[in-house]
Amino acid sequence: MAPKLQLPQSRMGRSLLGASLLQAVIVVVLEAIVAAIVMPNIDTQNVNDPNRGVPVYMLIFVASQVWNMYLSWDAILKQNTIQLIAFVAFNVCTFAYSLFQFRQVTRQEITNGPLLIVIPVVLGVFTIIFAALAYKLYLEFGWKIYKKIGADPNMKNMFRLYQVFLTLLKVDVFFMMAFSVQYLVLVLRAEDYEFGVTIAAVPLTLFTILVAVYGLRRESKKLMVVFLISLLVGIVYFVFKIVRIWTLNRERLYGTQLFLTFFASLSLAMLVLTLINSVMCYFNFGKGLKTHITTRAQAVPHVSQLAAECTTAMT
Repeated sequence: MAPKLQLPQSRMGRSLLGASLLQAVIVVVLEAIVAAIVMPNIDTQNVNDPNRGVPVYMLIFVASQVWNMYLSWDAILKQNTIQLIAFVAFNVCTFAYSLFQFRQVTRQEITNGPLLIVIPVVLGVFTIIFAALAYKLYLEFGWKIYKKIGADPNMKNMFRLYQVFLTLLKVDVFFMMAFSVQYLVLVLRAEDYEFGVTIAAVPLTLFTILVAVYGLRRESKKLMVVFLISLLVGIVYFVFKIVRIWTLNRERLYGTQLFLTFFASLSLAMLVLTLINSVMCYFNFGKGLKTHITTRAQAVPHVSQLAAECTTAMT
């Protein structure tokens, strides 16, 4: 029997999830309308067309809405205040990206401005709503634990680092996948040696992240060392990509350099933060956190309570 989809139990949790779903639906519909208008005016096969990357950027923008909705749902169910903050911050990033999109499309006069300006307006309004609801949930998680559980400062700090680790991994996945899609579709050709490497990097990245989560929960030093080495490789990889973007044949990168650099730089920054956080988590092995993490499947409240303790400490 397939597992049932879990939904938030609290009113604030359901409100936040409902709001994120509503935003996603509105934005995806608006993006679809814009795409229907601009696509006939874009020659995706012409490397000299400055708008050839617009369809890819729109696809990534739509994907960001789905991913943001997942972040909110996952954060509420796991009472992860760190991920709630990341969810709001991610929405701010999509708001900024929508302004970027507005500038790119209207500058080339391939669609009318009023329709495109609606998208950042919608995102701006929902960002304010998300921030208010996230703050209420922040207090809600803290109040529940304040009534039930005593505080252990060391355990709270260790669990907070663990939650930061999981949140960083989820954000890493989005930015790295977004960069890979752009680089594959807009820059590389099938005969390029980087083509196969970039494709292979996608499943390898996902597998490495699964190894990292398993290694951290089981406090496996060997697996964590493997993950730390992979992070270093990833950092070198994105440094290489950024250099490559600015040294490759300009004709193949026409109209795409800034967007590629933006996503490569964000991916690089997230990997550096993940590396720092991973090292800190590594040094927490053997200090008691494993018990709370590994018993989650049998006793979910243990993890929820510990997460709420983190909230209490932050208030």
